[in-house]
Amino acid sequence: MQGLGKLDFLHGSTMSRQDRKRLLIVAALCALLLSAWVLFSPFGGAMRYQRLHGELADLRAQNRELLQKNEQLRREIDLIANDPVYLENLARQEYDLLRENEIIYRFDRKGR
Repeated sequence: MQGLGKLDFLHGSTMSRQDRKRLLIVAALCALLLSAWVLFSPFGGAMRYQRLHGELADLRAQNRELLQKNEQLRREIDLIANDPVYLENLARQEYDLLRENEIIYRFDRKGR
């Protein structure tokens, strides 16, 4: 049995120097094509990874905004449920509700 330190098919006497060159060129082309496939493949390449990474960042930003909005709505619900002054002001401003025997006077400010 021959030593395993050498690749006999590359250094052996059965292949000519030109055949070894051709084999190395073919191997280099295969490696190049494989690398290009890994980088640009629509099924899992680096380009897809970059796109998905950007989408993930966008979704995380949207999630943060929604969490802030939810917290703001929770505070408002708490005020409506527990603060009668806030509830009265909300009813007056948003829904134009009045107390009994109350009249609202509105003046047009365009005439100034």
